[in-house]
Amino acid sequence: MEETRSKASQYTRDSALVECAQYCGTFVKATASLDCEGPDLTRHVKQAAEALSRYCSLMLVLDSFLCRNSTKFSTSPSSSTADVSNPTDADVLRARGKMERAMERLRRAALRVLDSQQSVKKDSRDSATSLLEAIVNALESSLAETRNSGGGPSEATKDTLTSLVDVLFVLARTRLDCDNADSYTPALHYLDRAVTAVSVASPSIAVVEAATLLRCTSGALHNLGGTLYAAARLGGAVRFLKEGCIVGRKALLLRATTHVEEQDRESDREKDGWKQLEQQLFRRYELLGVCHSKIGDRKLAYEAFIECVRAFPYTHYPSNIPSADPFASAAPLPLKQLASIIERLTFTGTCGLFLPPAQVTLRHVFQAPDELSNGDTNSDKATTPQPMSTLPTNTRSKAEITGAILSHQLNTLEGLTHKEGVCEALWFILQDLLEIYHASWAPVQRAGMLVTALSVSWRDRGVFVGEETRLDAERMGKEALELLAREDAAPENLRILIPQLTLSAHLWLALHAYRRSPSGTEMTNAVATHVEAAHGYLSSLLPRSEGGAAGEASPKAKKASDTGSRTKVKKSGSGTAKKKGLPAAAATIKNSRKAAVVNIVAPHPRKALKTVSLNTVEVTPPKPRAGSKRTIPTLGLQPVLGLIQMNVHLLGLLGLIVLKVKLLEALKRLCEHQVPIPVEAYSVICVDLAHEYVKLGKSKRAGSLFVKCANLLKAAEVPDEVRLRYLLGHAEVLALGDNVLASANLYCEAQSLEAVVAVEEKTMSTAQRIRARVERLERAALACRVFAAVQYSKDNVAGAMCIMLQSLRLWNRAVDALSRLNPPNRMAPKASKEDSNPFEVSNEGSSNGESPSSSPSRPGPTPTDALSWRLLSSLISTLFSLAQAYFSRGSPREALYFTQQALDLAETTRAPTVVARALTMRGEVLLGQGELKEGRDTLGRVAHLLGSMPGIDAADAQRLRGDYGTLCEDQAEGGNEEDPKESYRRAWKMLDELEGMLISVDGGRRRSSLGTLPNGAVVNAGQGMVVPRLLSAILRRHIWLLRNDGDDIFKDLVERLMTLPPSAEIKGEEHAIMGKLTMHSVYEQFRSDMFLSSLTESTIALPMGMSGDKDLSLVPATQDILSALGDAEKLFWADLALTLRRGTVPHVREASVSLAMIRAFQSSLGKASTDGPLLAARLLDASSAISLHREMLEVIQHKFPDVNVDDMQWPLMTPNGSPIPVTANARPDPRRRNPSSSSASSSSDTDDDDTSVRSLRSYWSALEKKYTSFSLSALLNTTPKLPHNWTVIHISLTPDKSTMFVSRLHSPSSEPLLFCVPLRGRRDSDSDDEGSHLTLDDALHELREIIRLSDEGTRRAAHVRNDDPRARAAWWAERAALDKRLQAFLENVEFCWLGAFKTILSPPTAISPAVINDLRTRLEKVFKGSLPPQDKKKSKLRLDDALLTCFSSLSPKCRDEELEDLVYFILDLYQFHGVPVAISEVDVDQVTVDLRTALAEHAAVRKKAKITSVEDSHTFLVLDRTLQGIPWESIPTLRGQSVSRIPSLEFLLDRVSLAEWQRKVTGHSETHEVKDKEAPIDRIRVDPRKTYYVLNPSGDLKGTESRFASWLKEMHDVGWQGITGHAPSEQQFLDALSRKDLVIYFGHGGGEQYARSHKIRHLPRCAATMLWGCSSGALKEMGEFDRVGTPYNYMLAGCPTLVANLWDVTDRDIDKFTQGVFDHLHLTPDEVRRSQKGRDVRAVSTSVVAAVAQSRHLCKLKYLTGAAPVVYGIPFYL
Repeated sequence: MEETRSKASQYTRDSALVECAQYCGTFVKATASLDCEGPDLTRHVKQAAEALSRYCSLMLVLDSFLCRNSTKFSTSPSSSTADVSNPTDADVLRARGKMERAMERLRRAALRVLDSQQSVKKDSRDSATSLLEAIVNALESSLAETRNSGGGPSEATKDTLTSLVDVLFVLARTRLDCDNADSYTPALHYLDRAVTAVSVASPSIAVVEAATLLRCTSGALHNLGGTLYAAARLGGAVRFLKEGCIVGRKALLLRATTHVEEQDRESDREKDGWKQLEQQLFRRYELLGVCHSKIGDRKLAYEAFIECVRAFPYTHYPSNIPSADPFASAAPLPLKQLASIIERLTFTGTCGLFLPPAQVTLRHVFQAPDELSNGDTNSDKATTPQPMSTLPTNTRSKAEITGAILSHQLNTLEGLTHKEGVCEALWFILQDLLEIYHASWAPVQRAGMLVTALSVSWRDRGVFVGEETRLDAERMGKEALELLAREDAAPENLRILIPQLTLSAHLWLALHAYRRSPSGTEMTNAVATHVEAAHGYLSSLLPRSEGGAAGEASPKAKKASDTGSRTKVKKSGSGTAKKKGLPAAAATIKNSRKAAVVNIVAPHPRKALKTVSLNTVEVTPPKPRAGSKRTIPTLGLQPVLGLIQMNVHLLGLLGLIVLKVKLLEALKRLCEHQVPIPVEAYSVICVDLAHEYVKLGKSKRAGSLFVKCANLLKAAEVPDEVRLRYLLGHAEVLALGDNVLASANLYCEAQSLEAVVAVEEKTMSTAQRIRARVERLERAALACRVFAAVQYSKDNVAGAMCIMLQSLRLWNRAVDALSRLNPPNRMAPKASKEDSNPFEVSNEGSSNGESPSSSPSRPGPTPTDALSWRLLSSLISTLFSLAQAYFSRGSPREALYFTQQALDLAETTRAPTVVARALTMRGEVLLGQGELKEGRDTLGRVAHLLGSMPGIDAADAQRLRGDYGTLCEDQAEGGNEEDPKESYRRAWKMLDELEGMLISVDGGRRRSSLGTLPNGAVVNAGQGMVVPRLLSAILRRHIWLLRNDGDDIFKDLVERLMTLPPSAEIKGEEHAIMGKLTMHSVYEQFRSDMFLSSLTESTIALPMGMSGDKDLSLVPATQDILSALGDAEKLFWADLALTLRRGTVPHVREASVSLAMIRAFQSSLGKASTDGPLLAARLLDASSAISLHREMLEVIQHKFPDVNVDDMQWPLMTPNGSPIPVTANARPDPRRRNPSSSSASSSSDTDDDDTSVRSLRSYWSALEKKYTSFSLSALLNTTPKLPHNWTVIHISLTPDKSTMFVSRLHSPSSEPLLFCVPLRGRRDSDSDDEGSHLTLDDALHELREIIRLSDEGTRRAAHVRNDDPRARAAWWAERAALDKRLQAFLENVEFCWLGAFKTILSPPTAISPAVINDLRTRLEKVFKGSLPPQDKKKSKLRLDDALLTCFSSLSPKCRDEELEDLVYFILDLYQFHGVPVAISEVDVDQVTVDLRTALAEHAAVRKKAKITSVEDSHTFLVLDRTLQGIPWESIPTLRGQSVSRIPSLEFLLDRVSLAEWQRKVTGHSETHEVKDKEAPIDRIRVDPRKTYYVLNPSGDLKGTESRFASWLKEMHDVGWQGITGHAPSEQQFLDALSRKDLVIYFGHGGGEQYARSHKIRHLPRCAATMLWGCSSGALKEMGEFDRVGTPYNYMLAGCPTLVANLWDVTDRDIDKFTQGVFDHLHLTPDEVRRSQKGRDVRAVSTSVVAAVAQSRHLCKLKYLTGAAPVVYGIPFYL
């Protein structure tokens, strides 16, 4: 500058003026060239640029001349003190002004060129740019000189600065090229020079003017940054945007330093500009943060968002911030934008940058530096200059703003709690809020934060709640309630939240009490106290006519309410606001698929759940009555609906049914008084309440709930999700109430709606998608549950159970999916591993000890939200339903499995009542299995858990204790057990107390005026009634124990039983107990009648066995008995009609056997019928293998599974409730597996397989149709069509085990025969010979002991050394003794139980009438002397032919006691037919001698007549479950005969159908004559070439392998396949069973270790099988249930014939037996080849059953080993 001044001193005034004129000329030329783009433009511009470079120095020279004549130097002519009157000074000023104007014209011309919208030559633009840069340099030099000279504010400086800034703006804008990154820095440099220029000129211009120029510069920077952002040049945009935000904030701060008067003098335009900057600065920061975020710099993005929050103009919205919800949908747009920014930075800081919780909270944003703690790592950010003009100066206002922002942070994080670090951040924000909201001025806000803290603490399971933060749940809840009681201190706009917050506080306290209290009575009482308080508060909101009654129903509730909140809610407006500022008020755990509003700038984190506002789903209720004076305070139920549901489910899990109903009733009434009615909350409450009423047996009340709710839903515009959930809930209640048609219609409507709801929105976040999928899984599971209930009401039990299993799988999938949202620090406990899983669910993919996929214990220790609570409750309910269904079906192992799953789940969720319920169910199954000790221990645990708690579960436990006492009395194991009568009395007293409490709940309720309900709302007495069903069971048991008393209590109980709701199960039990009582009266009459007293101890035959003219039924003594028997028969038939398909197995069995006994008594009393024997035989058959019949339908559904059907697909149903089969385009062929042990099939084999599979499918479809339409009445009216050489023998016991039924069913041409043989009293009066008397218990104990000793000996055989002859001799001696013992046992069974009636087991023979008459004549002669003379006018009594045919085979060499059986039997026949017989006067010994002589003579006649058995006869045994362990095939009468076992006659007929199917498929045929002669098929054809064997799979049966290996190798020549010495894979074993005709297994057991039971059951085809392993044919005893075991698995698979062992055997002896069977079957290569030549196989072949019978004597131990093998199924022939 000094150099410039020295040069200036060299100028003279004239030379300066001349040079000034030259410069002006140069500027004018350049200007003209720019305007016209002349040819000399470049030269003129160059000259002008040179002149501009000396412009500042020349100006200084001119000013120096002026200064010489002035007292003060000034660069501005206007401020010069020179005497302008001086001509010299005037010339200088004139020249100076000309040059300034010339330069200004040149500047504008250059700007015009650059701003021109028309095409301009590049040279012109370059020239203009160079000129403008020269002008900028000149102006900057001028400003610098002004600053150095210390000049004050002047107008000239302002003009110069304005021109400079204007040029720089244009240069920056024109220099910037978005596609050229090199242009970014020069453009930014221009704007930086503008900022510098303003800073330089600040002392010379006014502060307001400097601030304005900075504001303009900030705008220019933002505009250029926005241009780059729009062009996706984010890196370049960041530089401009960042600088623009900084300059804008400086401008605002600079303006804030001016006086208000100066700001007022600004023009309106300038004021608008400043207002716009204040309002837009936060948006500029947001755009900067978005750019940082998009380029991946999250840290800088976070800092930008922080500055964005700081820069927001809060003072512009003084009335919005303190409102209940400053960021509501109706809030101004900037506030919505701020909410979006807060959400973004909160998500970024917590889940993106993983900042410490202290840095996530935004409280530090508005704190001054001295307010921040020294340890705050973010304090440097707070020191950034803040635009204080945008913040209020009032401390309370600042606190309100900070609280609103932090509250919105809470709302943002509430949907992200599944992410790491979110919970910690929530707690720090909450602590800040609690410090901000002081109780003195913000009681409602503070209470809201405390309630929110309760919510967060619950979801986070108290991990961050402790002494450090002093956030104790109980203290927080108490403080919140105290604050909410101070209603007068609350602002008017926040009082509307008080009811909602008060209710939330009570309900959250209840949940925390559940979590923190010790499991048991203390926890239950604590929860009940808080819920009672909530109920009391709700009652206080209702009109006094309703609220008073509801509140006074329970003094405990009133007390809790008074202590909880002593406040009276004032009237408030009708609008309901959702308080986002107070997240507690929005403590919504409810799901919704609606996404949050998307930020228009960039995506931001959204809450996983966003509550659907009820404003769109409300309907105005009818106008209140005129007498109503009280206004109901508005309670927004929608925000707390999830919390309400959580408590409702908790009450259900704790067994607090009455309190649950009270709470739901209060909520329902409160909804009805809201204006408008919250439809979603109302529908949810009504559905839950209806479920409870159905369980309690109040079906009419349940139906009435849906009338108003349905009308509201029709009138309102409700979301599809709400309508769908309501439809499913309503449909389920109707199905539980057996209203099938209405339920099915609602189900179909819901199914059509699901297609719309199930569509997922692509904009959902991950958490939202997970929850949406969980909700879809939940709806599918609910749909399955509804479908199952409908099918159960239609008696389609198998279909219902199949869908219930699908529902269980869906619940588990939902739980698994929801668990993904759990924070990492939440460790779920390991599920207990079930030792015996009947479903064989494996978890091969997991080796870390986690529970298998079927384990339901996935929700963890405690559910955290309403969705997880719903899943938990539904999962537990489904498990109990399945356990009960399997228990009723007669499958105890499956019932125990599901009960254990429910028990594990209840224990992990700390639900003692559910634990007790599961243990009660387990105890009932154990008692049914006869495991009294384990059952007693289980009952002890139940009593400890329930304590003195009343309720349904306690009553059920008392009922089971009574059952245990009854069983102990029956088995003489009473001990010190409580009298079962007292247990039953206590049980129904508990239910009476429950009913009384329920009545008190509705004590003040107005009677319903609905009248007759529409059909769609009628809930009948159905399957869902828990309490009436339990009460029925209790009363039935108690009545039976009081049967001998007949007092008033007995009559009252009977009357109560008759008045219970008439569901199918209850009515069935009612019929059963009345039938039993009627039969009891019959027995009493028998005992009191001298003539009939011996009837119950006499053998009864059907048909009666004798015919004559005398009708015993006309005798007066029998009239009443026959009438009573007729009544009992009707009752039992009515019982079976209701319970045959879904009643428990013991129940159905008892009813069936009782009907058979009634038929026997009726026949004995002279009321005979032609169908009596057949009916009794079919009834006995119906009582056999009940569980197996029921399992058949389930098994058939799995034989051809459709793998293409997903569980998510709802089951299809017609509007009348009938299931629609789900079909797929292509079903996989289960027989087509990868052959692992067989050779490749030829193309012809493949074609044959296709035909076979289609035919096989039709066979199983026919069976499915048969069992689906199974009807006992239709069954009893049909006569089975059997081959002439087949005989079916039923051996059954009565329920009290006192009588044994033995029936014989032969070909249709022969009449069935049945003996009812008493096991007690028949020989009790005989001699002291113990061999003539064998009780059932003694027999079973003896058999168990023999088998136990035999099994022990078999296991010891491996340790007996061959070189120790003494040990071998001792071992063989022990085995021989057991063999003799078993032989004696079987002989005693025949002798003691059957006696002379063993002839019913004899093979059928063709006896001529002459031979029958011979026996009749001889018997009449024998008994003639013992009978009084008969009236000759009446026809003579004759023994029936069927009976004589049976006794014709009785050997005359039988024991005397057996002949005495026949003597007493015939004498009883005469007596029952009216012939008076004085038994005491009959010489029984002489009659026995005469009878033996008669039988010997008759034997000679038979021999002479050449009476022989029917050729190839075969006997089938249908055995009672108690008798199945006895080897009946080896009793003397049956030993050596062709005898096999079948579960029931129906299974035999199924095998006949299977044989017919096989004949059609294979084309095998007997001779043409045989086919024409007899239609029924009496055999299964087995192709001996299609055989598979498994020899010594365990590798330790070397002896067996050596004995059979060479022979099996030879059989390979005729097509046999197999493996030796190693275990088969499961697929190999299953392939062999499904593809071969015969499978032979030489190994341990029944091969269960190689193929799972359910895999075998589900085979569509099963080969004939021989299982030679130990106990392969044993059926496990299951108490009152049917037995289970490997043989039944093969029967369900369709195996025609199974050979297996009843107990353990030694390998050498059983190998002899096996070889004998093979020899009798001619299994050699030559014989196999010869068998395929088409000869008549009937003439020469032997059935496998006959081969087994003929091989028993080959064993060294002919009974211990020879009696072990038995055959299940029908004979097969090679």
